[in-house]
Amino acid sequence: MSTAAIAATKKHVLLYFSASWCPPCQRFTPKLIDFCETHSAATNNTDIEIVFISNDRDEASFNAYFGKMPFLALPYAQRDRVASLRERFQVRGIPSLALLDAATGETLNFNIQPLLNRDPRGLFFPYKEVRSLKAVMDQLQLRDGQMDLSEKTIALYLDAPSFKPNMWGKCSGGCGDFAARGVRFSCNTCKYFNVCEICMETIANTHDSTHDFTQHPALDLLGDSLSLRNALLEKYNAAKEQGLAFEAVMVSFAQTEQEHTEHAASVPWPTVAFDERFETAFLLAREFDLEYDETNLVIVDAQRNVINRDAALVVKDADSTFPFSAPTVSDLKDSVYASNLSLQHTPAVVVFTSATQAPEIKKTLTAVAMQLNTTTSVCTDDVCVLPSSSKPDVIFFTETADSNYGGAIKYNAPWNVDAYAPNAPVVVLANFPRREFFVAPPTMGLTQEDVLQFIADFKSGKLKELKDAKEKAAKEEEVKVAEGGKENALKSATPAQFAQKVTTTTTNTTTSTDSKGVLTTVVKTTTSVEIRPVV
Repeated sequence: MSTAAIAATKKHVLLYFSASWCPPCQRFTPKLIDFCETHSAATNNTDIEIVFISNDRDEASFNAYFGKMPFLALPYAQRDRVASLRERFQVRGIPSLALLDAATGETLNFNIQPLLNRDPRGLFFPYKEVRSLKAVMDQLQLRDGQMDLSEKTIALYLDAPSFKPNMWGKCSGGCGDFAARGVRFSCNTCKYFNVCEICMETIANTHDSTHDFTQHPALDLLGDSLSLRNALLEKYNAAKEQGLAFEAVMVSFAQTEQEHTEHAASVPWPTVAFDERFETAFLLAREFDLEYDETNLVIVDAQRNVINRDAALVVKDADSTFPFSAPTVSDLKDSVYASNLSLQHTPAVVVFTSATQAPEIKKTLTAVAMQLNTTTSVCTDDVCVLPSSSKPDVIFFTETADSNYGGAIKYNAPWNVDAYAPNAPVVVLANFPRREFFVAPPTMGLTQEDVLQFIADFKSGKLKELKDAKEKAAKEEEVKVAEGGKENALKSATPAQFAQKVTTTTTNTTTSTDSKGVLTTVVKTTTSVEIRPVV
């Protein structure tokens, strides 16, 4: 079908970047097929056209995978065009689902896959409306009648009604699955962590045979959910006794009204009313990038500004106090949020260190963050830090134990452990949005001035220049070593290695008859020797 024909008959085009070898794609494709068939039937086949953009590794895999889809597809042979589309639509991972206006070709959303994953029936498609958090909060409908929340700080407690005991958290190997599928693994070389058994086999197939995996005990999400509920209850009761303007509101991810009723009865605070469309849950999950099958706690103030995007750890801290503000420095084993910003979307300074060293390092990083976020310029001998915008442009973490994102950083920015003193902290500036990772040299200290200079060098592009120059020099050295090896081989070679003697023998036979009729045969043999270079 031509693009002109699509534009004439459809409202939206969805470009589906996927591959048969990708576990998350295998899980999402059936959902997309169901959405396509249901939505097309409801709109008389006039709304959407889905085009499959394959990332398969060979044409046979493409044909087998595409054969199960009711979509159109870009021909597998057009690999250059696939690469161009991936770049244009900023595809950094799959599955990815770009949404376009069929008539104009305008990109409406670079990736609606996470939204459709939370909204499999497509009730809110095409996801054009983005409500503010305040608008969502102002329209909350509580199951036991309305309550005046306008002047209160709110703890949004988003919870699934039940968890299977010993069920694992999300697999980081690719499938993103929560299901209990046996033990979990981590690769001791590549630092993959919390990988399910099925993904471990997939990853192991692409690993060197010397890589080995460590088996880990199961996590217990039910226990985590209950411990957060108990901690929140303690803080909730204390706030009530002190007369603080604080309220908790539960958003239940229950799928049925009966399940929702039972879930609401298990907590003492108000619960958002059940809605078959799941609208409030969807809007909040979209706002905070949450899943429906995990427990989360978000604190917002009376003006509906976010105080703490990932408040569970703070609320569980016995010494924490109202309003439970977000930490300036987090540990990656606990959270990927610091200053309410995510490591996935914001450049971050990450210090890999021990638990005993972490407290002092956190003090230093906190002081650096305060200087960066000040409203006045702060100068050292080498750099003047300009006032920040309303949001920090660099956030701060430590890592004192293996974590998913810590493993990803180590994989993308490996460092020579032998170059560092024993137990010395390693500082990395990780810029996940641009896939940039810069390791501080072993000679760098960890004073406030050192960290500020490191950040200033990142912002100015100096770190990238130094890294590019280092990589260029390393490549030139590789070429030089390779050429030097050839030259040394030539110098040490014997003449027999440079040339070979070729002997050629030619035989000519002539026959003649004399006047008396006697037949004479003459055989002449010639031998020649030639010295030829070795090819």
